[in-house]
Amino acid sequence: METTSPRVVEAKRRLTTHCPRTCCPFCEKKCHFRVSPVGEEEHEGGQRFGWEYRLGKLHSQELAYCRVTVEALNALQKKFIDGAQGIPALMYSSPDSGDKKYLWKMTSGTDLAHAVHEVRGVLEALLFHEKDASARPKGSDLLSGESKNERWRLICQTAMRLMRPGVDSPVQWSAHNQRNHFRLTVITKHTLLELVGSMVVIIDTLLEPKQSCKPIHKALIASFATELQPKLNKDGQPAKNQKFDIPFNEFLLACSEEHAKI
Repeated sequence: METTSPRVVEAKRRLTTHCPRTCCPFCEKKCHFRVSPVGEEEHEGGQRFGWEYRLGKLHSQELAYCRVTVEALNALQKKFIDGAQGIPALMYSSPDSGDKKYLWKMTSGTDLAHAVHEVRGVLEALLFHEKDASARPKGSDLLSGESKNERWRLICQTAMRLMRPGVDSPVQWSAHNQRNHFRLTVITKHTLLELVGSMVVIIDTLLEPKQSCKPIHKALIASFATELQPKLNKDGQPAKNQKFDIPFNEFLLACSEEHAKI
């Protein structure tokens, strides 16, 4: 029998406000979550599942690292859309219907779960062209040049690694997608660097932009290496509601200039 305690009522309310997509299988089953400000989900019975950020000791530090990762993914999104001009199968989510919604859309603020959802949509679209017999164009026909078969193989291998299930899955977060049956996904700096670094490989290989996306990955590495020192209150405890700013765009500019010298 379902309980109607105030905690459950609040959990249901927060679920509808915080869930990044209504298609999450756990949401369809109307499970009861307690959703924290950074997206960790916990079952009413006390057994944890969903995703959990382990990026910093303080919530404000985690928000800062989420923010720079979203900025890095947005920078990759711009490269992807710019490079996909003239390739409807890559540029639009429903190219055959004439719908002009981008396959990969930007994310605002610190909504890392939404940004990862957008990346997963791109990977699913690429693998669709590889695996589905009805897909047109088919696989490597999205590319040009003599090495297109080798390049397409690298793209698919990289996409499959990102789509793997597990507690350290870069994009298949538990309670975020039905393909990961692990109860808890732990998001760390390592998994985020793997995500961004792998998307750099995919975009550079797929679209061969004039300027490589590698500086974006290097800028995120520099951002994660930034030490965030919290201010202490009079009791010697970290002050609440602190905001940490990491200058991702400055790192990106510096990395781009350095990369241009190579």
